[in-house]
Amino acid sequence: MEKRITSHSERETRTVAQELIEKYVSLAEEKPLVILLYGDLGAGKTIFMKEIGRSLGIDQVVSPAFVVYYEYPLEKDGLKYLYHFDLYRITEPDEFDHLGIEDILKPGNIIAIEWSEKSEPIQRMLHERGNIVEVYIKHEKGDTRNITVIEPKDQI
Repeated sequence: MEKRITSHSERETRTVAQELIEKYVSLAEEKPLVILLYGDLGAGKTIFMKEIGRSLGIDQVVSPAFVVYYEYPLEKDGLKYLYHFDLYRITEPDEFDHLGIEDILKPGNIIAIEWSEKSEPIQRMLHERGNIVEVYIKHEKGDTRNITVIEPKDQI
């Protein structure tokens, strides 16, 4: 199912992220929860991601633009790690071979990927092994964002 939300402020965007993680976090118990974030530069993907981290008890989520991903241990029941990927600098499909994504696609893990439009080489693996939530963020005027959330197939 697809849900469309208009956010008029950073606060509202954060609320959408908080509600999303609260709704789907339990899915990570049986298969990893994979949050695919799509949007242009400045759309609000990192703000969204920081709120997901905060909602999971992580005070400082840092944008991994220069290191590709960060790993954060989680201290909530049944959860192991939050992996925050930023694929902005990925340019070649073979770069995914060195990220070890297949090794972290395990129950208890949450994997959030900014610039998911670049994840085509691993999309099949993500869909086969994870519960996928797709988030499309489009910047309109000022602080307005149109956010589309596509729920995991198992939830439809």
